[in-house]
Amino acid sequence: MLALKVSGFIFAITLISMTGCMGPLKNSSTGQEYESNMRLMEIYSDVAGVFEGQLSDNPNREPNVPVRLEIFIANEANGRNEDGEVKFVPVLRATYRRLDVEDVRRVYFISSVRYYQESGEIMMIVDERNQSGVPGVGYLSIQGRLTDSGLEGKLADHRGPQGVLRLEKLASSVSAQ
Repeated sequence: MLALKVSGFIFAITLISMTGCMGPLKNSSTGQEYESNMRLMEIYSDVAGVFEGQLSDNPNREPNVPVRLEIFIANEANGRNEDGEVKFVPVLRATYRRLDVEDVRRVYFISSVRYYQESGEIMMIVDERNQSGVPGVGYLSIQGRLTDSGLEGKLADHRGPQGVLRLEKLASSVSAQ
C-alpha cells in the first residue's frame, strides 16, 4: 500500500515538473507562429472573395469586358521550427479571367498578391513571360483599392495599360467549382 502511495506521489511530482518545463504555449515559437497566422487570417478574410465586373476604358477599344477575380487564402511553407517541422504562413493568391472568353489558357493564376490593410490597396502580379515563347506574353498586373462594395483598380499586361477594373464583391469566400 505504501509503495502505491509513493509511486502515485512520484508520478504527480513528475507530471508537475514536466508541465512546468513546457511553459505556456503562447511563449513558444509554435504559439507565436499560431498567433501571427491567426492575425493574418483575420486580415485576409476581409480581402478574400469572388469579384465580378467590367474592364473598361480599354485602349484596344473593346467594349466593357466582363471579368472575374477570385482572391483566396492559401498556405505557404516558411522554413522549419526548432523541432524540424515545416512552418506555414497564410498568403493571398488569386485567379483572373475574362468572362467573354472560354479558353482556359486565358485564366491567370496570380501567386504574388500584396494587401496593405492601412490604405486598402492591393497589388498583384503574374510574371510568366518566359513560358509561352512569345515575348512578353504571360505578364499581368492589377493595382487597386478595396471599397465597401468591391474593388477598383487598373490592369496592365505585356501590351501596357489595358483599362480600369470596377468589380463588385459577390461572395466572401471562393468555392471549388
